[in-house]
Amino acid sequence: MLDKRHFLRFAKERRGHFSVSTESTKWKECTVVDFSRNGMTICFHEKVTIGSLCSFEIPIPEEETFIHVTGTVQWAEEQENAFTGGVALTEILDDDNFRKLLSGYTLSDEESRPEISKGMQEHGEGSFSSPSNILASKKTFLALCSLIFLLSLPLLVMAVRGYSSGKPFNNDHDLKDVILQPTKIPLVTVKTTPVIPEQPTLPAKTVIQEEPVETVLKIREPHIARLKDNGGSFYSLARKHYQKANETIFDLIVQANPTITNVRRISDEKKITLPVITSESYLEKADDGTYMVYIGTFETSVLATAYSKKVDKQGKLFAIKAHQFSPQDTWYRLTMGVYNNKRDALEAAQLLEEADLIYISPDVK
Repeated sequence: MLDKRHFLRFAKERRGHFSVSTESTKWKECTVVDFSRNGMTICFHEKVTIGSLCSFEIPIPEEETFIHVTGTVQWAEEQENAFTGGVALTEILDDDNFRKLLSGYTLSDEESRPEISKGMQEHGEGSFSSPSNILASKKTFLALCSLIFLLSLPLLVMAVRGYSSGKPFNNDHDLKDVILQPTKIPLVTVKTTPVIPEQPTLPAKTVIQEEPVETVLKIREPHIARLKDNGGSFYSLARKHYQKANETIFDLIVQANPTITNVRRISDEKKITLPVITSESYLEKADDGTYMVYIGTFETSVLATAYSKKVDKQGKLFAIKAHQFSPQDTWYRLTMGVYNNKRDALEAAQLLEEADLIYISPDVK
């Protein structure tokens, strides 16, 4: 597999967004698993079709920028709550975008091979396959085939001799041919007596009780969960219960659990309240009685600003506030507008949800 790759492949998870050109212009979440100059492995959070042309928007928090690429889905396979697929990029990544993706990389599958590290130093992102390597591989393969043929030649000669003489392959000449004689089985006539099936007797009155129908996806009450029962991490907890795991979902869970002051230090035994995410979850009421719509939480203020431009282009008022979620993590909450009443704010949140710009849990749809 390594000899067929034209470029080195690097493992670096980055959450981003994608859109399928033939379906809609809405951006949907995805995760870059690994990448090279001409391709990426993507974890899509919904089913994708092989051959689809997709556009990708990948944030680079280290430099507070985005990169935009397009590519075609070459293969896809279903995994737990997601689809992993390989994407062939329409154009080879230029040096600038490749450097941005490469920031903080780790080698995928090749990091334990010193000869590949040496190849990186000598050839950068060049091909693994050199003419001398290919020639050496062919010679090794031909030598192996010749050895297998020489070892199997005696068995082949014995098989040919045994077949032409009509004798078995063993050397025991004292064995005699065994002739099987047909065995005569006497015919026996069996008289059968027809059996009349017993008629079932039905009770005079049959009462069928209908079981109550349970509501599975319409429960609108928070529930309790622990990390140790949900994969042992905040990420797996969010993926299991909300089918998404990003800073916005983490923030909504933290808001429902005021005792969580460090998202990196949560006990496996701690009981965490998982809120039901509805349109009202995104409303923030000010002291003067007005409302703002909470759009989402982002790793940097630059990413929050870039997302606000995608949300509305009519001059809406936006605000970005920093909040500390751990000693290492300061994230930024993005809110929109000032609304005089709850009804107007709720309508704005519902429009954002219909445009896939905020997330509403499928349990309440």
